[in-house]
Amino acid sequence: MTINLFFYKNSHNMNKLILFVFSLCFSSLLMAQQKAEVGLLLGGANYQGDVASSKVFSFKQTQAAGGVYARYNVGRHFSLRGSFFYTKLKGDDLNFVDEATWRADRGFSFSNPVYELSFTPEWHIFGNTIKRKMFRPYLFAGIGAAFTNPTNNLVEKDIYAVENEAGYYPSNHFSFPIGGGINFDLGEKLTLGVEASSHFPLTDYLDGISEAGNPDQKDWFVFGGVTLGYKFGKTTPKFVDTDGDGVSDDKDLCPLLAGKLQGCPDTDGDGIADRKDKCPDLAGSKHLKGCPDTDGDGIADTEDKCPNTKGVAGLNGCPDADADGIADADDKCPELAGSIAANGCPDDADGDGIADASDDCPHLKGSINGCPDMDKDGIADKYDNCPEVAGLNSMNGCPDTDGDGIADRYDNCPEVAGVAFNKGCPDALVSKGTDEYIPASSTYTYLVEDVYFRNTRAKISDSEIQKLNEVARVMQENPNYNLKIKGHTDDTGDTALNDHLSMRRARRCYKYLAAQGIALSRMSFEGYGATEPKYDNTTEEGKKKNRRVEFAFLK
Repeated sequence: MTINLFFYKNSHNMNKLILFVFSLCFSSLLMAQQKAEVGLLLGGANYQGDVASSKVFSFKQTQAAGGVYARYNVGRHFSLRGSFFYTKLKGDDLNFVDEATWRADRGFSFSNPVYELSFTPEWHIFGNTIKRKMFRPYLFAGIGAAFTNPTNNLVEKDIYAVENEAGYYPSNHFSFPIGGGINFDLGEKLTLGVEASSHFPLTDYLDGISEAGNPDQKDWFVFGGVTLGYKFGKTTPKFVDTDGDGVSDDKDLCPLLAGKLQGCPDTDGDGIADRKDKCPDLAGSKHLKGCPDTDGDGIADTEDKCPNTKGVAGLNGCPDADADGIADADDKCPELAGSIAANGCPDDADGDGIADASDDCPHLKGSINGCPDMDKDGIADKYDNCPEVAGLNSMNGCPDTDGDGIADRYDNCPEVAGVAFNKGCPDALVSKGTDEYIPASSTYTYLVEDVYFRNTRAKISDSEIQKLNEVARVMQENPNYNLKIKGHTDDTGDTALNDHLSMRRARRCYKYLAAQGIALSRMSFEGYGATEPKYDNTTEEGKKKNRRVEFAFLK
């Protein structure tokens, strides 16, 4: 009570002191026209105190606010500002019933016109002479004087409190504003910015309520809004070089650090400014953001687990010779593609030492391309027609005891050389006009005359059909006979073509006889090309007779 009365009795003297100090400051600022700026503050104020929202900020109690300011730029980073500020703070419990129901019962409300004069030094973080239109952030803190005249409804609510006594608390107070903002140039003279600040008057009576509310907490308010300023004279020097690197701050991308790359330093000398260089102490390439790549694999050393050996990105820069996705350092078979389960070596399911990828029988252990060979004849069982008996490759793994080119399994005479047509037994030919059987190696004539063909043709002419009908009759009357059909050509033309033509002629006769009811199992056909001429190929008549099909009957 004594302290409050002291402040009240001496309030007139303090008012005079505050007005004198601020008048002196404002006049000094406005006289410094070469580095001066004046402007407007426009925005809103939000009260914090006994009748405020329990939240940090609420638009329900925001009031319009505004003022004027004058700024003097002392140097590159510092300026002095004087401000005059006005707002009318208000608060009402009824606006915050949703936050606490008891506020409806208390029902406090107030209003208070606030005038504030302040003097605040400012610190421009990046300087106040940066090239036009670049954002210029700043911070400030200072001292001021707040003039207030609060009115409340305590009397109307029949609430007795000491603050209801006339003159109990002073109407002017020291205040401490603190805040920051950002501004930029709209032109040579105009600036635009945004600003936010908190104001702390040394009083708990911004709302005229203390003992009736919360006497342990001081009242304060915040301001947020825009600034619009006007600069006098040339406020931005033509050439300012804060870091002394010879690059004007207007063009210096690093105005506080000396450098040669648009004013920025390049410690490693790789032509990439440190601010963009991920490896500022190691020379590197631009596409790797300034980092080196010792092995030239396109992966920066800082991210390369094998910086001295060229590798792939998927393995963090380490090599993978067999391209199996396992780094060579972790691969037990670095030259052979394998699986992770086999530590980089090829999978070998049957354990025969041959990787599954190269194993023809991946699930059977073997030595012939990974396949077994039970009879040890060098032919894998899967390709061996006689896998339990050693045989010949030419016989698909089967034996040929008599060496007649017919595997024993198909040879009716496996110990006596024979012919395929007679199922491996020695053959006998039936001569024309006799029933005598003659060994195949002897000279013989045929029972039916040869069928002749036109040059390069395989079609059977109508005149030759009767000979085939005769062959069919002999076969039908002698069911114990087998037939070998032999096709021939003259020596005119390419050997390969003649071989093919003779085979076609024999096949035509074979098909015709089959159509006559002769069983396929009793017949075979073969083409001999021009290898067995019967007549002289030097004459046209001889060539004509060599274009033939012969019919050999075997018993």
